[in-house]
Amino acid sequence: MFATAILSQVLLAATALAVPTSSERYSRRIERRASGWHFSKPSLRHELLPLSEGETKGPTDQANVQYSGNWAGAVLLADNATYTAVTASFTVPKPSGSSGASASAWVGIDGDTCSQAILQTGVDFTVGKDGKESYDACVTVTVTASSLTSGTAVIENTTTGKKVSHTFNNQTQALCETNAEWIVEDFESNGSQVDFANFDKVTFTNATATLKDGSTVGPTGADILDIKMNNTIYTDCSADDSSVTCSYSKST
Repeated sequence: MFATAILSQVLLAATALAVPTSSERYSRRIERRASGWHFSKPSLRHELLPLSEGETKGPTDQANVQYSGNWAGAVLLADNATYTAVTASFTVPKPSGSSGASASAWVGIDGDTCSQAILQTGVDFTVGKDGKESYDACVTVTVTASSLTSGTAVIENTTTGKKVSHTFNNQTQALCETNAEWIVEDFESNGSQVDFANFDKVTFTNATATLKDGSTVGPTGADILDIKMNNTIYTDCSADDSSVTCSYSKST
């Protein structure tokens, strides 16, 4: 199990909670959230199906979308251990919605088709009590697996130049290194998913995954996931050879 939390005060000056996180995983029991922690869950994928009668979709018509109950973004898949690092940069969004509404943006290795472990890092963003956000930061996030049970998570605020990292050693749950992903998540707190914030748009730029042989690839050919809950689609995601973009697109 890879697990830690990194204090946001090191990187972001915000009226809302904005916590850079490194992986939380699939424990068989969900513990209550402690200050500065959240629980990231495996992708809750649905079948690849077109919209059925009575479902609501966002503004972009996608005839066949792979849906998840909690992940939006792009996932590269491999049959064997392939991915050893994932990185990208993005501007931390200013969320809107009810007080406490939240989401997170992160990069990671595994957690989709390999659900036994995940190595991830990124940023949580939460609507403050007054509904106002004041931060404006661009971050670069990177995870590197040095083995199936060890790795590092690094997040750098490229606006301020500050950087924090955490190293994991000899974790009990091993990675598969078969998934590389760039994700916006409706994460879990206190045993249930948080109220999903309107994050407007997150664009992961310079998105790359490093392979076992040291070469790198972009998100081209990745599976695209959109979040669907209670027959409503909340996101509209796309990818090209070097970026992944997710927009909040819930119909009103």
